[in-house]
Amino acid sequence: MSNWIKIRTHLLTHPHCVRIASALCLHGVHVLGALVHTWSVADSHADGDLLKNMTPEALDSLVSIPGFTSEMAKVGWVIIREDGLQLVNYQEHNGASAKRRALEAKRKGSVRILSASCPHDVRIESGHHAELDKNKNKKKKKEANACAREDDSPIVATYPTDGPEPEYHLRESQVAKWREVYRGVDVVAECHKAGAWIEANPGNRKTAQGMPRFLVNWLARATNQPKPSQGQPRPNIQPVRQPTPRVSELIARAAANGMHMPEGLEDRSHG
Repeated sequence: MSNWIKIRTHLLTHPHCVRIASALCLHGVHVLGALVHTWSVADSHADGDLLKNMTPEALDSLVSIPGFTSEMAKVGWVIIREDGLQLVNYQEHNGASAKRRALEAKRKGSVRILSASCPHDVRIESGHHAELDKNKNKKKKKEANACAREDDSPIVATYPTDGPEPEYHLRESQVAKWREVYRGVDVVAECHKAGAWIEANPGNRKTAQGMPRFLVNWLARATNQPKPSQGQPRPNIQPVRQPTPRVSELIARAAANGMHMPEGLEDRSHG
């Protein structure tokens, strides 16, 4: 439900309005007022095009014109039904979608009028936003290029990238900053590892603007990896050889009989 309806500016001279006024011996302004009141009631109470349970006599009473509903039916603006009064094409002209179209047309018309009088100050909204986005992207790219030109330190590594810039250059100035943060990591070595990973996985390439973040994440993971212990020699454990069952039996028997073991056999028992 809304608080306004749409009517034609020339409705007073419309042939249907003129015919209703002539049939009822009324001035056209009276008929126009009755039509506006009828459509206002429909805007508040109609179910689609249908005013449920509304009778011709009830509508005549609302507009204070006897026979008004009957004359509307004769010109095709109303269909009298048992369950109410159907307003022909009401949704097409005063439904929610019709009102949205009317408001949009009015807005565009206002823009055209202002554009004609002040062409340098007024733009169409959609085109204006598109131009703003385009200028914003150009400004970002210009700032990025300016920063890249200002950094003339040696290039440490070059990475293939996606997007408008085909490459990203990692420079010594950036590496020096990361060395201060990731003290326990060989920054250059890890950055070269990251480059090898990118070359092996071309589908995961980053944009030039996204490369610093990718490398920072790589260095953070390298920092968190456990490192092998250093300076602690591994114990030298020699395996213990067990005598063969045959020699063991001979030694046991000799000991039981109080006999000395032969030299050759004794040497074999020690391997």
